[in-house]
Amino acid sequence: IEKKINEYYPQSLKKISQSYDSIDEVRLYSGKIYFGKIISRSNSAIIMTTPAGRVQIPTTKVKYTGIKKI
Repeated sequence: IEKKINEYYPQSLKKISQSYDSIDEVRLYSGKIYFGKIISRSNSAIIMTTPAGRVQIPTTKVKYTGIKKI
């Protein structure tokens, strides 16, 4: 069962992890890494909620997506 993310305001990684059971990792070709929860994917962008708030990342800049290992 997939949980819907209804909260897009900034929240800690611990709260995101507790609410949604995992933390996603998105690595860009530039070397930047985002940690949070992916809430939407399309051919043009990935949208995720992070401790800094909601982030939209163009898929052309994404090198890797996966689950953060703890």
